[in-house]
Amino acid sequence: MEATRIAVLQMTSGIDPEANGNAIAAAIAKAGEGGAAMLFTPEMSGLLDRNRERAAGRIVNEAEDPVLARVREAAARSGIMVALGSLAVAREDGHWANRSFVIGASGEILARYDKIHMFDVSLNSGETWNESAAYAAGEAVVTAPAPLGLLGLTICYDMRFPAL
Repeated sequence: MEATRIAVLQMTSGIDPEANGNAIAAAIAKAGEGGAAMLFTPEMSGLLDRNRERAAGRIVNEAEDPVLARVREAAARSGIMVALGSLAVAREDGHWANRSFVIGASGEILARYDKIHMFDVSLNSGETWNESAAYAAGEAVVTAPAPLGLLGLTICYDMRFPAL
């Protein structure tokens, strides 16, 4: 079996989708120049904001998402695939989805996966995470073809459920 070069982007996403999109596009270009066949990005690559009111103004449907458009263009320009860890996407029913995308080397969307297992927890310290208050759970297990083999898509907490 021939070796496949992949790249992994470690980034700290913030509340500015344009800045996050710029960072991802630059990483795609660098990965392509370095001979990678595919780049993997983290969960919530496009926007990470615990302030739901502020985030609401930046979370749009898939067709309008500027980060997704930028990633698709950069993938096509560099000729590499991208596993976009996830984006916050507005669904037609008014809820949000934590959605992962696999983008082909021509910029086409090969697969979409909505996080199935929401992370809801109250810690002894008083800190709480209630992902299901803002996001709707996905229902489908998704796989996607990739240069290194078949990918099974999961997002963060989903990995704790081996059936996926």
